[in-house]
Amino acid sequence: MGQTKYYDLAFFDFGDRLNAAISVQKEIDRFVVIDKQLYGMYRIFGNGVISGFSMTDGGFQEGKGITVNISEGVGVIEYLASETFGPATVTGLPPNSVVSIYATIVGSTYLDRTVEFQYSSIPLSDGIKIGTSASSSLYVEIINNTIRVPTVASSDIRGISIDIGSFDLETLYINDNIIHHNSTDTMTNGIRVESVLSTGNVVNQLFISNNVVEGIKLADT
Repeated sequence: MGQTKYYDLAFFDFGDRLNAAISVQKEIDRFVVIDKQLYGMYRIFGNGVISGFSMTDGGFQEGKGITVNISEGVGVIEYLASETFGPATVTGLPPNSVVSIYATIVGSTYLDRTVEFQYSSIPLSDGIKIGTSASSSLYVEIINNTIRVPTVASSDIRGISIDIGSFDLETLYINDNIIHHNSTDTMTNGIRVESVLSTGNVVNQLFISNNVVEGIKLADT
């Protein structure tokens, strides 16, 4: 049985008995040395991004919410080499919040360098922070509702009403709703989006599609 020059790592030669007690111990010692040396090397380098993992705004996507895109990159996470080979997206970020985006390891990272990305409003100890996302605009979805408006003593009733007097909305979706007015003698509205106090607030993107509104008087403006 031979040994390497610098770390005395055992290697087997022709005729060596692999099941001998000394051979088993040498095999264990060899991998313990490799494990310790790799760990020591990554401790010197430290955890962090080597290249890539750049964040860009992904905007609001229906079904995914507020998103950020992350480019492919290479890093050291929990003292393990980690890498992605294409862009990734983090979805469902909360509105009106400041969160940090982290790259974290999974169970197979030590084998295939897989990386997962997640957001958190508190510091994470088991990942590397790659950036911060601040969302100040609001995103609202009003989708797949059935609304029945009864006969009431009012001259201005609505099925869906949005008042943007206190804030701007980045994106507003009003889709696939059914609104039925039972009233036949009052002024009614099916869907209304307004700024009641004329504050100047706006909806930057408004999507209204596939809504059914029944029972609105023809004289209703």
